[in-house]
Amino acid sequence: MDSQPRFFTPAETARRLNVSTKALRLYESMDLVRPLRTRTGWRTYGPEQMARLHQVLALKSLGVPLRRIVEVLGDQLAELDTVLRLQEAAFRARIAADRRRLELLGAVRRRLASSEALSVDELVHLTQETVMGITKTNGAFALEDEAMNAIRAAGFHPLLLDVPPDTNEDHWHDFDSMIFVLEGENVVTVAATEETLICGPGSRADFPRGVVHRENHKGYRALFGLSVDPEIAFEGAYNKPPEAWTG
Repeated sequence: MDSQPRFFTPAETARRLNVSTKALRLYESMDLVRPLRTRTGWRTYGPEQMARLHQVLALKSLGVPLRRIVEVLGDQLAELDTVLRLQEAAFRARIAADRRRLELLGAVRRRLASSEALSVDELVHLTQETVMGITKTNGAFALEDEAMNAIRAAGFHPLLLDVPPDTNEDHWHDFDSMIFVLEGENVVTVAATEETLICGPGSRADFPRGVVHRENHKGYRALFGLSVDPEIAFEGAYNKPPEAWTG
């Protein structure tokens, strides 16, 4: 005999899927998921809703903006294998990047074991590859207040910006920053690895000082957190060329 389907409250669903109840309400407002209602009017999530949430969160983890997910999924559940195939491709790309870093670490350790010294340029490259990378977190926040709280907790200066479309050359910034994308996409390529990060709504990207990167995007709206006062950050040349790096 088949077991009866299980249904969960919003709080239980949020806990099991590691999201906030605010995020669930946002997905509902965008018609990405339609919770059922009990006789008393309480929201509840069953197998179909959980399957739908898996697809939403899987696509979101790949950097697909929520508005685009609405277009992709429509009113129907996508084929599970289609979403899993996209996830698999993303994980393989991450594994390949990690494999390059492991190979670099192994090569450096072998040189050190042979008493070979590393040049300054090689040390810089090692740091850029294994320490100074730009990190992206999908699903970092659902509401702007959550992003603001993270910026304040880090002791950074908040700055709301509408960034116009831009295509630029390799550069770096003389301060640490975090970017919480509210609308649009910020497309960043890390110069050291040529890895491209597509940061859509709800994502957070952390840029350590000195990491060389470039951007090619159609404009986006974001809440920035800067480690220095914005007036200092934007004083003079904001995008510094790689050859200007002094450590």
